[in-house]
Amino acid sequence: MASTSICMCQLDHIDQIIHREVAQCYPRYWNEDHITYSWLRKLISEWPSIGLAPHPTTSVHWDAYKMDGTLEEENGDVAFLIDINFDNGNTLQGVGFLEAKRIYGGRFAALKWNQLRLLSSNSSNHQLLLYDHSPIFTQYSFGACLPCGDCPCCEDHGPYRCERSEVSAAIVVPTLHAIAYKEKGKKLESIGHRLSEQIVLRYFRGLDLDFDTHLVTRVLAGAVGGAKFLAVATIHVGDEANPSDTGGAQERKPIKPDEASGYRSLDRDIRRDG
Repeated sequence: MASTSICMCQLDHIDQIIHREVAQCYPRYWNEDHITYSWLRKLISEWPSIGLAPHPTTSVHWDAYKMDGTLEEENGDVAFLIDINFDNGNTLQGVGFLEAKRIYGGRFAALKWNQLRLLSSNSSNHQLLLYDHSPIFTQYSFGACLPCGDCPCCEDHGPYRCERSEVSAAIVVPTLHAIAYKEKGKKLESIGHRLSEQIVLRYFRGLDLDFDTHLVTRVLAGAVGGAKFLAVATIHVGDEANPSDTGGAQERKPIKPDEASGYRSLDRDIRRDG
């Protein structure tokens, strides 16, 4: 379902997928691993590629994986590894981590400040991912995408026409902000933003990442520094139809975890159940 650029209605459609998948896990399957698996599997099924911006042309193709074995986690439950390909031939790889916590009894009681300090010290731009089956009101961070009406998909008959949702069951808070705020109640959600924004408007634009090459290598290997769930996105920035003098616009194959890493593609589950 790629488009020339992401618009507000499309972003809200992605957000509603996440919200629905998270909320449906309550109460029977209300644990972090099952919740993460549910929204991640559904999202790559419906949005395997996204066109982010027309100027310069920015496109995203991504897949997601789950660790079958066990690994020593030093960074969090979910990793987004981003492979950025510029049209001048240069590339850049970075990874962003999220530590997932569910609400239980109206509080994020499992939050441990010492654990969060350790996680935030192991990589830059670490994030906390909060799951709430009955979330508080949150707003989008406007201005980062096209408003409704500025793209063909936003016509009345368009597939993404919708009323903007007022709540989201998955909220992202910068880990250092959470540590400073020291709040375990629902109020913690008020200083965050929606997971859909973090993925589409931050990670998929190459923001909030750690670009340490050794860390990227360890994540792909499934070694120390990996995560239970790994999303890998290949981003192309610039006009691929007009290669530069260096020949850099030739499309590279999407990056994947190492074969011996223990990661299993969620696409296999989608094809099996579909």
